[in-house]
Amino acid sequence: MDSSDREKLRTVISNKITELQMVVQSDASSSGNIELDQTRVGRLARMDAVQHHAIAQVQTDRAAKQLRLLRILFSKIDRDDFGECHACGDDIAIGRLLVRPESLRCIECADLMD
Repeated sequence: MDSSDREKLRTVISNKITELQMVVQSDASSSGNIELDQTRVGRLARMDAVQHHAIAQVQTDRAAKQLRLLRILFSKIDRDDFGECHACGDDIAIGRLLVRPESLRCIECADLMD
């Protein structure tokens, strides 16, 4: 991977980190008590509110996990082995890394694992 590819990747990861930070912060500030829709009454309204709250919590947890991973990747971007497939050792295509910087396998190995 050359220096211009690393710089592109650094920018992409940095932008994704900023985006995820905003998602996690906004979700954390709104994850307080479950509010019921006062126009609907009864057990179903409560179940609906609990379900929406649970889905939002899963999305926040997923975003926080991806944020941690991207921060780790960002700190390792200048290592010589960054961007190498963990399965075969070949370079992961820069296009794949720009779309999914958290990719640990090249497309061929990822297809074989699925």
